[in-house]
Amino acid sequence: MNVTHDERNARFVLEHEGTRSMVQYRMRDDNIMHLIRTWVAPEFRGGGFGVLLVREALDYARAHDLEVTTSCWFVDEFLERTPEYQDLRA
Repeated sequence: MNVTHDERNARFVLEHEGTRSMVQYRMRDDNIMHLIRTWVAPEFRGGGFGVLLVREALDYARAHDLEVTTSCWFVDEFLERTPEYQDLRA
């Protein structure tokens, strides 16, 4: 499965079997990516789609020297369970 970055609409998207799942963000200042929400098509929840989307967003942030804030419970839980991304928190 391939996650694409839809920069124009500020989201990372995963299209699968006619559905679209995503993590949305908003840039704050020039170096802070605020992850707003994660949405996975109901029929694929629990299948790892959210993790793929969040990892892609966090890897993008790291590659572009961005810090991350979040108002998304899913991203918060992911960050708590995944220590290798802790350094991205603003």
